[in-house]
Amino acid sequence: RAPPRILWRQTSALGRDLGRLYAPGIETLGLPLDVFLIVETSRVKEALWAMEEGLRSGTLALVVGSVKEIELTASRRLGLAAAAGSTPCLALTAPATAGAPAATTRWRATRCPSAAHAFDRAAPGAPRIHLTLERCRGRPLVETLSETVEWCDAARRFRVASGLADRAPREIGARLRSA
Repeated sequence: RAPPRILWRQTSALGRDLGRLYAPGIETLGLPLDVFLIVETSRVKEALWAMEEGLRSGTLALVVGSVKEIELTASRRLGLAAAAGSTPCLALTAPATAGAPAATTRWRATRCPSAAHAFDRAAPGAPRIHLTLERCRGRPLVETLSETVEWCDAARRFRVASGLADRAPREIGARLRSA
């Protein structure tokens, strides 16, 4: 049985500007490189076509596309193809753009300072990312869903960052005494 495949798609221009997949980094995440099908095209139209065909095939575990921005029609076509092939689609857009207009959910990911290292305060700790849900189709956002997650090397997965991880021990003790 073949392992599940991930289609990674980007244009040549974005590959030059933002970089390509970094093999040692991918392996650190626990993903073998042989599961990736990397498609690099010269034009955005070709790239979106490759994503759509991958989604419709029903043979992929995930389709990821890195695009500068995505128009409404292309976003709708990707959504329909994802539903037809029962394959999740992740469209990565530039931070300055509004994102895919017809997306089911829209998340904003921003970098955060790393946590303090458990054994050496001078060493960097676990990398952190702040995630904010900006849109969820069919459900009004009454309050913003926002969470900070950090990477765990041992478990090879993200976990919710502890709110107490960045506080000094005396601050925690003072809060407990005042409560």
